[in-house]
Amino acid sequence: RSNYYRVSGMASLLQFVCDDEMKRAIEFDPNCLQFASESLKDDKMLVLNAVQQNGMILSFASLSCRVDFSICFAAVRQCGFALKFVDRLCSRIDKIALSALDQHIESLQFVDDRLFENREFVLSALTNQSSYASRILARVHLHSIRNDEEIIRKAIAHDPAVFHWIPRSIYSLKELLSFTEDNPGALQLFGETSELSDSGRQFALRVVSRHPNALRFASERFRSDEEMIRVAIELDPHSIRFVSSSCPNLDKLIELACGKDSNCHV
Repeated sequence: RSNYYRVSGMASLLQFVCDDEMKRAIEFDPNCLQFASESLKDDKMLVLNAVQQNGMILSFASLSCRVDFSICFAAVRQCGFALKFVDRLCSRIDKIALSALDQHIESLQFVDDRLFENREFVLSALTNQSSYASRILARVHLHSIRNDEEIIRKAIAHDPAVFHWIPRSIYSLKELLSFTEDNPGALQLFGETSELSDSGRQFALRVVSRHPNALRFASERFRSDEEMIRVAIELDPHSIRFVSSSCPNLDKLIELACGKDSNCHV
């Protein structure tokens, strides 16, 4: 409430300020742009300087400023959320959208849908934001891009949730296993039965030896595998919480985990 009265009071005072004084006020505090005349909101140099300090100030700029590449690029580099106020013509420029994503992944919601029809844009986004691959692929609807092997290899690298978006009709389990051993979510590829049971188990052991908490993505079969559980517990005793309740020798495994860390719990 006090902030409302402060801003309201400022607005009533600044409406009587001449443009020269307003310019100085904006240079001191970019937020003053919201009280400026239309001619100042259209002053590209003034607006550029303002958004370099606070990208969200773009919301108060004129339309001609919100279609200016330099101004929009500077705004999203300062604050990714400023992409929300970039005019659609500029928001379709991949360099602006990628810069916004680099600044804040939540700006993904403001990226124009057409950019996700551009293979090179999707590849660049996945390269720069690999940990959020599943969120990026969720915006891709073209089968030619979603089924692209290079796209999948980029996506599969770091994000455990990405396997939900991998087209199993296109790639066999064996092909997918060749893509990565460094993503704990890879254990989601195995169901309760698998035509690659032996090689699959060896793959799962390698994944767990790198990422003990990958057990949470594993099937019941792997979460009951004593050797695999022991490997996980050696690296992180807390991984015991992902073990299946039907696991043989469960009591001994719990005792082993608690012996390594008394704070462990199932």
